[in-house]
Amino acid sequence: MSSGLAEDYEDDPLDTIEIGDDDYDTPAAPPIIRRADAPALKPPAKPRKPLTLKPFILGVKTLIVLAAILAYPAAAMLSHQIDDTPIALDTGRHWAAGDIGVSATLLGRELDGPGWAADRHPWHPQAQLTALPAWQEGLRASIADHARLTLSTLRGQRDEDLVAAERLLANGTDRKATPRLQAAREAFMRYDERVARGVAGSPQGIEFLKREMEMTLGWAAASSQTLADISSPGDGWLASSEAVSAVYYGKARAHAAHQLLGAVTEREQKTLQDHPAQEAIGLALKRWRNAAKLKPLFVSNQGGDGLVGANHPAILALRLNEAHAATEHALGLLTPDTDTPVSDQLP
Repeated sequence: MSSGLAEDYEDDPLDTIEIGDDDYDTPAAPPIIRRADAPALKPPAKPRKPLTLKPFILGVKTLIVLAAILAYPAAAMLSHQIDDTPIALDTGRHWAAGDIGVSATLLGRELDGPGWAADRHPWHPQAQLTALPAWQEGLRASIADHARLTLSTLRGQRDEDLVAAERLLANGTDRKATPRLQAAREAFMRYDERVARGVAGSPQGIEFLKREMEMTLGWAAASSQTLADISSPGDGWLASSEAVSAVYYGKARAHAAHQLLGAVTEREQKTLQDHPAQEAIGLALKRWRNAAKLKPLFVSNQGGDGLVGANHPAILALRLNEAHAATEHALGLLTPDTDTPVSDQLP
């Protein structure tokens, strides 16, 4: 005999009973208790970003841009080459006429060195310079004057090479002066070779030295007057382009005078030996060299009432005036009727 309970168990077995999650109490996590002096918990470390080349590429691009910006002014500064070192004719080629050798060497140093600045294209860094073109123009004008003087002194002789050099050195209207100046240099060299062989004449004697000194006196007077007119009475810092050109043109004139006058004097050493003018000519050459050595990095045209700075046009004008006075004094001593000792007439 069975009871009703057993039948109920058979109809609803235990394995059919579903037990849910809510039927059990989930124990709560214990609270985190920290001491007051305990260090703070560090946040979990963030994952590291992978290394990339973007910062390096950006830095390289920045350097390239800066280099491109600074390259042009740097190239302009590097192309500003003023070679005012004295010429030594006793090395290399032998020159029969020292003054012709000086003329050819002065041209060659500019053509083979920095090149003729006036022939540069507008985009070239040298085309932006002011001092170098003025310096080269002063040399060209001085060499042309000397060639013209040499031609006028050759009485009854008309040397074709010397005539060609004088014409090529003329201030032409065409922009390209380099081919003309190279041809003038070659003409000087051919003329000197013919002088060495005795088939061409060369000016000799004290009279030519006196005419050379008179020519340099004209250079000093003209440049010193120009510089005095440009010299600023104010307190400006940097000079104008006109003042820079005047300074380096006058400097070139002084350099050419020192070199050409020195070469002609060297040729007349036997005649000048024990001459009263010998010491005075040496002093004049020192004065010309002193003017030619002025080479400021930046030409300043500051007036006398300025606190600091210099007035380079005024300084060069003063030195040219000193060279003029010394040369004029030496020229006076070359006259035959001068008997006054040199020591009593030195300026």
